Amino acid sequence: MRRIGHDHDDHLGDAMELERLGEQLAPWFDAYELCLIVERTRAYEAADRDLYGRELSEEEGIALRAVKNERPVFSYTFEKGEKALISLMENARALLPFVETDDYCRFPPPFDRYPAMDLYDETGLKAAQEEKITALLSMEGTILDFDRRIKKTRNCELHEDEISVTILNSHGLKAEARKTVYMMAALCVAADRDEVSWYDWVWANRLDALDGKALGTRIAEKALS
Repeated sequence: MRRIGHDHDDHLGDAMELERLGEQLAPWFDAYELCLIVERTRAYEAADRDLYGRELSEEEGIALRAVKNERPVFSYTFEKGEKALISLMENARALLPFVETDDYCRFPPPFDRYPAMDLYDETGLKAAQEEKITALLSMEGTILDFDRRIKKTRNCELHEDEISVTILNSHGLKAEARKTVYMMAALCVAADRDEVSWYDWVWANRLDALDGKALGTRIAEKALS
């Protein structure tokens, strides 16, 4: 786990750091490829028609694939900066004596025609937290107000994930991609004679594509059916 909170331009700094890391690794290997994955998450939880908790977190990891004297190695680290360099180097070099040669291990050259998909919702990321909390509370309210037999909700949550991936190699390839994933979920507990519960969830790449009212209604109906 790393920084709490984030700026949406942080991925630019992450990409530059990966390039510097590649420059430092270049003298040690015949060829290399680096992959950086960063996942930033905001999670909100509601209970009893109020905000119960919120969590902000960031995770990132760097993978190295490299070739030395026709021996391919792999290394992975959660460290950053100089610590990342040391960790990747030590792990890769420790593996080299035990790896068989592979004459066909190659990394791809630069390419500029990868298919594009619009999966990144910058507007949703910049939306006020109050807007997201209101949407979550509205979804919970839809469940609780549906029928008198509905007693409570559990695990009533809204998650916002921002994921970025950067790949570069010693042959000049560099590719980046970003996407957002939004998820709403809840468990409904209903009781007449017997207690029955139902859990469901929905996800979308854009915040405005989530329909909390429809989800809440479906959960309530299933719990009572």
